[in-house]
Amino acid sequence: MQSSSENDKRTPQQERQKAAREAERGREAWTLGQGMK
Repeated sequence: MQSSSENDKRTPQQERQKAAREAERGREAWTLGQGMK
């Protein structure tokens, strides 16, 4: 685990990019789930 000081160094831009990747993975998983039906 990273220390809290390491977390504090993250920039809002990095947070947005991370959130975008998470959303993209979620969308892919949802699409795959729909295709399984």
